[in-house]
Amino acid sequence: MITYLNTKEKDALLHYAKILENQKIENILKNDGIKSTEDARELASFFWKMVDQTVLDSNKNLVIAGYTNLESLCEDLMQTLRSHFIATGHSVIWEEESDKA
Repeated sequence: MITYLNTKEKDALLHYAKILENQKIENILKNDGIKSTEDARELASFFWKMVDQTVLDSNKNLVIAGYTNLESLCEDLMQTLRSHFIATGHSVIWEEESDKA
């Protein structure tokens, strides 16, 4: 189970899963997180795509899930997701996907 700092984090992830049309991520989030290596790779890759989208959204001054500072949102989510990857034994995948970003 992903331990979020607050409920807005999950809302933001689901928002971006919809924006980026990623049903796999919606399923991972609704099923309490990583259950397989494939889930881990999908979630890590998604995070970095989401970061790119937040840059575009920030330039438009969009508010996402109550966040006006999307850089702060990304920092919070990075900590939350990285902790989940460590807890589920998938930290190597997180690092591999982060190196690609």
